[in-house]
Amino acid sequence: MKKYLVFGVLMAISFKNAAQDSLLHAGDIAIITYQADNNDQFVFVNLVTVYSGTKIQFSEKGWNGSLAVPSFASSSEAIHAWTSPNYTLLPGTFVRVDFNGSGGSPVANLGTVQSIGNAGFAASGDQLIAFQGSPSNPRFLYALSSNPWLSTGSPSSNQSWLPAGLSNGLTARDFSKEMDDQYYAIPISTGTRDSILTMIGRPENWVRTNTRVGIIPEWHFYIYRGYYSKPNGNLTLLSSWGMELNGTGPSPSSFTDSGYTFYVTNRTGLQKLENNWTLKRLCIGNGIRLALNGFILSIQDLAQEGMGKLMVDANDQLIITGQSGPLVLEGDTASLKKLVLTNGAMIGLNTPLQIPAGPNPGIVTLDPFAVLTTNGKLILCSNAQGAAILQQRGKSSQLIGAILTKHL
Repeated sequence: MKKYLVFGVLMAISFKNAAQDSLLHAGDIAIITYQADNNDQFVFVNLVTVYSGTKIQFSEKGWNGSLAVPSFASSSEAIHAWTSPNYTLLPGTFVRVDFNGSGGSPVANLGTVQSIGNAGFAASGDQLIAFQGSPSNPRFLYALSSNPWLSTGSPSSNQSWLPAGLSNGLTARDFSKEMDDQYYAIPISTGTRDSILTMIGRPENWVRTNTRVGIIPEWHFYIYRGYYSKPNGNLTLLSSWGMELNGTGPSPSSFTDSGYTFYVTNRTGLQKLENNWTLKRLCIGNGIRLALNGFILSIQDLAQEGMGKLMVDANDQLIITGQSGPLVLEGDTASLKKLVLTNGAMIGLNTPLQIPAGPNPGIVTLDPFAVLTTNGKLILCSNAQGAAILQQRGKSSQLIGAILTKHL
């Protein structure tokens, strides 16, 4: 829809820093549909819990990063304020906002919308920038542009700088070629907040066209909630974890609550277990090595988005109880006393894993329906005192890939 300068009396809307029940951060929502051909429409998904009365603003005005003090560009373009309904929206809820043929009368499927100005999403390219706070002091949440982000010069009504603090491909998305109508095309997305943001941030996961899409998907987002480790303390104690990114906030009641990921973060270098540890989903942060330290680690899923590594040796035991991401271990070749895949568990090796020989040799155990993909990286050792054992409990377990043997 072309842009129009709107005259007349508009409903007064305060965009100042009013109290909000959900103080959101970059990436807590993502814009997943933007349609500029009549009637204008956008859709966003919340990737965290949003409480009653939360307000999010969406600006069509470009962000002017060429100024000494960056700000929204001066223009007649609209700002739309969405307020959540009087009940909590769980993570993964999507909100659709539709306008009439003139860009007015905004209606949301959940909550309410009030606008300063009529929607005028331009067919020659435009942006939509989500924020909390005020236009003069915004806290950016997400941004979408149907044109590439500017890196020099002043924004036009069709092009913007990437707002400060947002990361293209994670908390923002632009496109190399303008098209009028686009939507995120993956109907079912499962993972953590950041892994889903990464999926949304990939251009190949979008359908783009110059003809308005009449029926958009009914998305399903399944988002793992998280706890974050404090900067110090025993990782196997519940008190060492909090719900906030810095490890503060409420601590978990259990390591095995379904749907929670435990992020080893706010730390650097080598971290060691101090007890046996059983938990559902573990994500080891970038630059962190988690040593089992002679203890047993039992996990359902080792999160793929983690960039850190497990450090194991010939005294350690690892139990996989679910369908896990790949097993990435520290070192060129790691040793492990015992690897167990329980009933129905699945995992693949991304690094060579050596099972030791000796009078009390190491063992790999596959329970019924378990699947271990070796990728040619499983090494069973033997010597005069004994050989490493591969034990498959039931014909329904599967070992996919080559096994290497090594005589010491």
